[in-house]
Amino acid sequence: MFPFFEVFGVRVSMMAIGVLLSVIVFMFSIWYLCKKYHQDFMKIGYKIPFWLVLTYILSRYFAVALATKDWLPSSWIEIMNIFRLDHFNLHRVGILLSVFICLSVFFSGVKRIENKRIWIDILFSAFCNGIMLLGLFLVLWDTVIGSSTQSIFAVRALREGSWLNKFYGVYPVGLFLSLGTLIVNIVVNVWRILAKKSWRWLRGMLALLVVINICFLFQYYPRYWLVNILWISLDIKQYSSLFVFAIWCITAVRWNWRKKG
Repeated sequence: MFPFFEVFGVRVSMMAIGVLLSVIVFMFSIWYLCKKYHQDFMKIGYKIPFWLVLTYILSRYFAVALATKDWLPSSWIEIMNIFRLDHFNLHRVGILLSVFICLSVFFSGVKRIENKRIWIDILFSAFCNGIMLLGLFLVLWDTVIGSSTQSIFAVRALREGSWLNKFYGVYPVGLFLSLGTLIVNIVVNVWRILAKKSWRWLRGMLALLVVINICFLFQYYPRYWLVNILWISLDIKQYSSLFVFAIWCITAVRWNWRKKG
């Protein structure tokens, strides 16, 4: 739509700005909520840069491996293609896998169940704030675009260099993502107030994961390992999402059982 702008002849990616601002908002949200809930920010603060690096590497690896069907890079060129810093063609499987690994390692070091719920509360709010901002920049970016449509929801390219010029219009997946995340955040906060709970923990995370997957059903992208079940088509992105969803459900039941026990 509007993937870049130029400053003194230098092309600046809107997605690079979006990722940077989203990370800043994510970290600031964690810092603020750590002060509010009396938690040690440095317990997670120094880990975030490693999480970002792991997320980028795994998402780039899956994007390259699925496109080339070569799961083991056989040359330095293929390896360097994964580590390219000028390319934001990231795959959701790698993002989900890295988030799963990072959160599993982090929560394994949190012993008390009450502290785990507080940290889930903190991370849920931080993820919502970061995703809402990132979604707005996804609308401008050309790599994550929606399926072609001529409906009233269609968005069109705002400059000649945009890939969206090939379509009449596409669904604004990023805008759907921002609005969906905002709705989840509002609903969970209202539920917390009405239920008089000081934490939202895994229910909010589960709802957020469901909304993210619904929004990305409108995305235009190459589908790998496609399986048709009745009228529903599932690919590797849906497999990974269902896996993470199942793990979160098991964890929610386990933590709730430990609370009652």
